Amino acid sequence: MKTRFVNEWHGREAELVEPTLIEREMNRYMTAMQSGDPDNTGVWVGEATGLIHDVRPAADLLQEIAEDAEHLLKDKARDHTKVG
Repeated sequence: MKTRFVNEWHGREAELVEPTLIEREMNRYMTAMQSGDPDNTGVWVGEATGLIHDVRPAADLLQEIAEDAEHLLKDKARDHTKVG
């Protein structure tokens, strides 16, 4: 996930060989992490974030899940009642 910290250092990682710079940035990172400042840390997210294409109300999501489940159950019931 892109944050100010990540954007600032992406592609410049080799510069972090200087001990005073490493110490400064590590302190910055740890302070931000402990204080809940996501803009100055690297935020870890799961691979599933790439599957999110929109933000919708929970009620809409639950309605869609219920409708999908109903259709699946009806299809399975229909399959079991067929005479083969």
